Amino acid sequence: MKRIILDITSLSNLLRKRRLPHGVPRVALAYLKHYFDDMHILFRVRGRSIILSRHHSEKVARLLLAWELGSFLKLIRLLVRGALSPSGLDPKCHYFVIKLDYKGFKYPRYLATITRNHFNMLAVLHDLIPLLNPEFCTPASTLQFKNHLSRMLEHAQGIVTISDATYHQLHRHVQKEGALCPPVVSAPLAPGLANALSPGEPLVTSPYFIILSTIGPRKNHLLLLRVFQRLLERHGRHTPKLVIIGKRSAPCPSTLALLDKKGPLKDVILEAQASDAELANYLHYARALLFPTFAEGYGLPLVEAFSFGVPVIASDLPVFRDIAGNIPDYLDPLDGLGWMQAIEDYTPEHSARRQAQLERLASFRVPAWQDHFTKVDSFMDELLAKRKQESAGKTALID
Repeated sequence: MKRIILDITSLSNLLRKRRLPHGVPRVALAYLKHYFDDMHILFRVRGRSIILSRHHSEKVARLLLAWELGSFLKLIRLLVRGALSPSGLDPKCHYFVIKLDYKGFKYPRYLATITRNHFNMLAVLHDLIPLLNPEFCTPASTLQFKNHLSRMLEHAQGIVTISDATYHQLHRHVQKEGALCPPVVSAPLAPGLANALSPGEPLVTSPYFIILSTIGPRKNHLLLLRVFQRLLERHGRHTPKLVIIGKRSAPCPSTLALLDKKGPLKDVILEAQASDAELANYLHYARALLFPTFAEGYGLPLVEAFSFGVPVIASDLPVFRDIAGNIPDYLDPLDGLGWMQAIEDYTPEHSARRQAQLERLASFRVPAWQDHFTKVDSFMDELLAKRKQESAGKTALID
């Protein structure tokens, strides 16, 4: 029998920082929800792994799925009580530890726990950006990622990539490095934001465009800020607004200087984080999502915008074409004039260019979590069957 162990350490750290879940944390919550009825919680304390019983795991999962920002101390109490109780693992079951982030790979004790207990590790690989686009990362973070990936390739029984583009990039990387690689499957993600949320009255009453991402050089906010400066010079008070939702991340002094100084861009709406209801509102009424990024492993904001029926103007990246085909309006992330023209074209209420994309968008099938987990569950079954077959072969040789 197959059972799931979910490492929730990163989720608990996010709750400790009183942040709302977006991106990878949303994916972790989707896994918690899907495997809720039959999983154990794992959390790490300085490299030591603690696995909770089903009873305590269910309580922790309920608290995390509710995601109340003031509930971290309650979570700690649950984890402590769970740590003092037997985990109740069944020796007859085959356990998969699902790793949704890269943290933990640096701890030998963590990896030793997985090996010693004969757990199967299933690692989710979100992208290879630190290797393929090191110009957007610090040397230290690139080296750290290399080490994490090396340990993932060594210790995981299987790897899940979240896009076909990352799947092919990983295979090219291991071929180039001459590295061994466990079996890999591509399972695209579904939106983490429920499109059934009622948008309510618009938070912004004039035409606006939105970008959803952390603020860093790779995300290319600087291009948009320069474009909106030019638009303000050209259109004055008739310029559409720009809504930026995302916390400050990697150093980008030019971008932050434009955001911080008083001046033409003083009306840019900047939200470090937003609730699901606020995100739904901002997306629903936007003229388009702007996505001028230089590199992505998937591009969840694109899928979330499409799930709300909102057009997307995006960088021309292979991963976006894998996900969305020819539906978005694609532009070079360095083509400032092209982005300015697209924003001008999309702003009018009866925009022909926007309407053309809405017609293309009608054919888009929003990815479903059930499709993702069907692939993941089938993949784990295949890995388990392979492991049993290998074990049977070893037994036959001994006999």
